[in-house]
Amino acid sequence: MAVSRPLLILISLSYVAIAQASSPEAWDEFEDRLKTACSRLFDREYSHYQIHTDPFGSEHFGFAIANGKLRSSSGLRAPKSLMVCVYDKQSHTAELSRSFKTSQFGQ
Repeated sequence: MAVSRPLLILISLSYVAIAQASSPEAWDEFEDRLKTACSRLFDREYSHYQIHTDPFGSEHFGFAIANGKLRSSSGLRAPKSLMVCVYDKQSHTAELSRSFKTSQFGQ
């Protein structure tokens, strides 16, 4: 299905309008809320990790990725893993994905 050039331009401009609709302070506040909500969940799963956020997210959700060492319940050395956190901008709640072994991504 071919998409017309004017339609592509309109879609592109709508994304720019969404990103410019809020002040830098509002985006900083959103990113802080995202990091706080997702870090609470990541803290339960990881012994140590790094968090990476999408500073804008999508229209309805914010996204963060953590990579690091999982907490080990068996006492064995825990593998490195990745988890994705999805933050609902309206309800201000966050959920985690399952753990992905970093070896699945060639790391």
